[in-house]
Amino acid sequence: MSTENTNDDPTKRAYHEVLIPNDKPKSEWSVNERRAYILQNLRGEWATLNDLPVTELAREFSVSRQTIWKDKQVLQGWIKEHLDLNYKQEAFETFTFARDKLLEDGEYRDATRVMKDWVELLSDIGEIETEPDEVKVTGTGSQGGLSIDFNVVQDGEDEEDAHGE
Repeated sequence: MSTENTNDDPTKRAYHEVLIPNDKPKSEWSVNERRAYILQNLRGEWATLNDLPVTELAREFSVSRQTIWKDKQVLQGWIKEHLDLNYKQEAFETFTFARDKLLEDGEYRDATRVMKDWVELLSDIGEIETEPDEVKVTGTGSQGGLSIDFNVVQDGEDEEDAHGE
């Protein structure tokens, strides 16, 4: 497989198939080779894209920090675009490993952040629902004996859906 892919949409490129060169300095690597390297190291060195050492990678590849940030954004889109059946299990194992390692090292705040990232990923891929942006509540009441009927309509749902009609 060629180390270059000319697809204009970076989330559609085959980074997982790019051969990482070992015969030239990283400062001479292409954008696809750099992103493939980052992607491959997600399982090894870094638990999530949020763990990327941006400054260190920028120095290592002789690029700006903004370039590494862009790589991170592109790879986030790539990961979402290329979910396969094993992805959820692999992601779960990665997040669990990261969390356990952080807890073992007494890094409780970072462990909490890893779990927050896990919940965000689950939300992004539609595995869990997050709180709606808007909740409409309608109701009726009575004086004396408090009796309230109400209906909650979540964002993106019309009132008929909320009633089950």
